[in-house]
Amino acid sequence: MVKMVDKITLPGLAYEAQQVGTVLSSLATLAGWTVSSSGLTDLISVRFNGENVLKAIAVVAESQGIHIRPSSAVNQIEAGAFGTNPSNHEMH
Repeated sequence: MVKMVDKITLPGLAYEAQQVGTVLSSLATLAGWTVSSSGLTDLISVRFNGENVLKAIAVVAESQGIHIRPSSAVNQIEAGAFGTNPSNHEMH
């Protein structure tokens, strides 16, 4: 994922009413990576101003409450709601 830090978004790069999965894939492509995701169909509007690609992907993921992680495939990340939401568990 280090290569994603070396690549930056163009100032003014914007996505208007695009599906989250589409935005993540588009951003990853800037660094030569792909995204494996399913069900990320909510629409998002976001604008970037020269952030590195990994930071931009993290911003989108955080704003949607999803996680990203490296995939076992070369130059691919996975995006989604992995595991169980900790807020559903009682604290003891």
